[in-house]
Amino acid sequence: MATTQQHQAIAAATEAEDPDHAKIAQLCDRCPKADAFAQYTKGIALLQQGKAAAAQPLLAAVDDLRSPASGVNPLGIRFAHAYCHYKTGAFSQALSLLEEVMAHAKFGARAKADPAVLNLHAQALYNLEKYPEAAAALEAILAAGMYRDDVERSELLTNLSAAYSQFDFAKCQESSRRGTEGDNVTFDGAFNAATGAIEKKDYTLARTLLAQALGLCLHEHGHDVGSTDIVALAQQCASDDCPKAVRDTVRDAAPVMVQQAFVAFATGDEAGAQKLLAPLIPLQDKLPVATYAAACVNWAAVRRHSDFFDTFKRLKYVQQPQVEARLTTRQSLYV
Repeated sequence: MATTQQHQAIAAATEAEDPDHAKIAQLCDRCPKADAFAQYTKGIALLQQGKAAAAQPLLAAVDDLRSPASGVNPLGIRFAHAYCHYKTGAFSQALSLLEEVMAHAKFGARAKADPAVLNLHAQALYNLEKYPEAAAALEAILAAGMYRDDVERSELLTNLSAAYSQFDFAKCQESSRRGTEGDNVTFDGAFNAATGAIEKKDYTLARTLLAQALGLCLHEHGHDVGSTDIVALAQQCASDDCPKAVRDTVRDAAPVMVQQAFVAFATGDEAGAQKLLAPLIPLQDKLPVATYAAACVNWAAVRRHSDFFDTFKRLKYVQQPQVEARLTTRQSLYV
């Protein structure tokens, strides 16, 4: 067994003002493999370093609701274990672990009163495309006031509008307006409302909401909304010496451009769709995987008759397992 001094050293390292998570993991490695406290703490240290896949087996080994290890919080272990699965895209496993603890005779009440558990549960439901269940879970968190401040409340409302955008346009709009002080619509709120309008095939409204979302995005990044050409900014990103501020703007604006291209294509403006997508296609390494994959799907649709080999290349990209896992069922069917 690990000595008291070893546990004290680990505890002191975790409680430091600026914890060195790599050092914490090294301290844990000096303890026996059977030491639940050390394995749990190392798992958390790995998670803090963005190493969810490496943390998962450590946390799984000490996650036992029937016979919890002494010196550790079984609910904390279960949450961290589920979070590992969530971060690696194993949403079904994450949901199963969370629902088991929420239904547990001993730990269920605590789990249902834990905002972190409930929020992760809602996010797992959303990523599994169980949108009504995700919305209901988020509404329950908001109704119970289980958030620390207005920023966290705004994030919950953003997630809520994203869930509603998939099945209830009116509630999507309503939740988007609840987002911030003074009921000002946020970038995420406008974008989610636009997604809801697209689902409803109200492309006129979607176009207006996407323009609003793009304006809010540009404003947040310090650009003049009236004079900034987002296509020109995106074209700059292909250069290796593109300023970071421009890259950050385009990264955040790219989902809007992809949706604008979809609306243009759906309303017969293929040239407009191609203009929006063309500067995004060279940015594979500079955009989030899901955004770039959606751009490729739209690009393949726009270019379906003009460049077979390029279309084939884009579709092959999105069929890679690690990329396809980031697509919704509907996007996969389009592919």
